[in-house]
Amino acid sequence: MTKVKILNISREAELLYSIQILAPQEIYKKYQIPGQYGIFSLDQEQKNKIYLAFSSAPLQKEPIIELLVKEKGEVAQNLIQLKPNDEFYLIDIQGNGFPLEKLIQKDIEAFAMGSGIAPIRALIQSILNGMVAIKSLKIWISAFSEQYLPYKNDFKFWESIFPIKYIYDKVAPFKNVIDHLKEDFSLSYENKTVIWIGSEEYGKNLWDILQNRGLKKENFLTNYEII
Repeated sequence: MTKVKILNISREAELLYSIQILAPQEIYKKYQIPGQYGIFSLDQEQKNKIYLAFSSAPLQKEPIIELLVKEKGEVAQNLIQLKPNDEFYLIDIQGNGFPLEKLIQKDIEAFAMGSGIAPIRALIQSILNGMVAIKSLKIWISAFSEQYLPYKNDFKFWESIFPIKYIYDKVAPFKNVIDHLKEDFSLSYENKTVIWIGSEEYGKNLWDILQNRGLKKENFLTNYEII
């Protein structure tokens, strides 16, 4: 466990906050693959822990990590009240991250909702930095409304590089994604690799649809398990 210092904190979208932290090199070097996450605590006794996927690419010259924090739960609410130069604790960096070797020269579609874009943003930055060479990329992002969409400037930039499908629904955004996939029979996933971030229910619903469109199980990937 080591202290990290807040460099910047700002409101990114409705209920979402972006936090930029400076980490000591000895622990930062454990961040090797996009999709990994940190275990943080607001106290030295580790009574108030929170798990956060990194939203910035690994292996940068400066040991700076970006986080996307959802204003949900006591620990998150206390975390977003901190100010620049405040310190808290990074207990460890864990997770296998995304299996980059399975993405080389692949047509990729990534699915995320709201704060789930964080690790995918780290992956996109890594792709743009040349960490892994892919064939193509399409993003499916869902949220309650545009007010809940984080990283709007990033999305504007990404739109100039690859297609993005925005799906907004005030009640159940991810179900709207599923309905769209059900209705569009022209979509084939036989030769695609899919990355998804979200709830177990989201993953199961996606898999039920996409396997019927030809997606192979080994090409249905997330940063913590494969369904």
